[in-house]
Amino acid sequence: MKKFFLLSLLITSTVFGYSLTQDNFAYAKTIKSNQSEKNIQKPDNGDEANLTGQQYFEKGKEAYLKYSNFSYKEAISYFEKSLKFNRKDAVTLAYKAQAEALLSRVIYQPKGGVVRATLELKAYESAYISGDLDPDLSEVHRALSMVYFVQERYDEGKEEAKKAIKINDKDAESYLLLWLNSPDKEMLKLSTSTINYYYRSLDVESENISKALELNPNLVLTYIQLGVANANQTKYFESKDNYNKVLKLNPQSEEAYTYLGFLHNSASHYDEAINSFEQALEIDPQRSDATYGIGVSYLKKRDKISAITYFKNACDANYRDACDVERNLRTDSRGGGGRN
Repeated sequence: MKKFFLLSLLITSTVFGYSLTQDNFAYAKTIKSNQSEKNIQKPDNGDEANLTGQQYFEKGKEAYLKYSNFSYKEAISYFEKSLKFNRKDAVTLAYKAQAEALLSRVIYQPKGGVVRATLELKAYESAYISGDLDPDLSEVHRALSMVYFVQERYDEGKEEAKKAIKINDKDAESYLLLWLNSPDKEMLKLSTSTINYYYRSLDVESENISKALELNPNLVLTYIQLGVANANQTKYFESKDNYNKVLKLNPQSEEAYTYLGFLHNSASHYDEAINSFEQALEIDPQRSDATYGIGVSYLKKRDKISAITYFKNACDANYRDACDVERNLRTDSRGGGGRN
């Protein structure tokens, strides 16, 4: 059970690295140069055409702080509208970088997938440009720390978090990032017949995570990451409490519902898992990991016919090893019937 517990959570929490080349750095500089050519533009026409750049930024920040996949997309849209007023707004660029980095984590493609790699590159570009504009902002170093965390460049991420804290020691998210960029050095591996999962353990009793909670007990991302860390250590009830706290702060967090689904699966609570996954999909129908999770639930319930349907849907979305699982189940079904 412990192996499946860890594996099921890693399906949603594993981050694959992506290294930027010198060409990427050159491209980032080109983007910065292009942005500097025209710093002031008029906002788009539409229902929000009368909003100021600052108002767009505040809307983007509000969406970002919900810490869900849907809200990251919304936040990026608002930040881009804000930047049309001032392309040299380093704070807005820094927040945009963090939203892009977090959104890239849920693009479930094989390592080096184009969509994910593009998002990671955009995140780095935004952080790089904001740092070039104002290297003394804590938001800049926090954004770089987030980007490095997503890329699994933990030592660099840790240093940027420390720089952010040195500038502003009251920022909860910087302490959270210092914690996230301080995993155990030992790489742990879990394997299935088709794919390997790697992860590093985090100390849930760390002073840094305690400081983050002390400074802001309502920071949604803290509870999401604590939930994943506790789950990876087979602390079922602690993880469940973390995700329920997320849903109390943001009832529309499809990420928390998805993680809860895998958590219930690991505890053999398959009907509860299916319910959690379905709530995630109701909020965001494109959550292919939730679709995959329902497939796992039905498979554990020995309902191969239903499992194959959901793995097929996850396969269509190019989710991790869904195609291999679906193919293997169909092969088994031909020899042993639709249900075991």
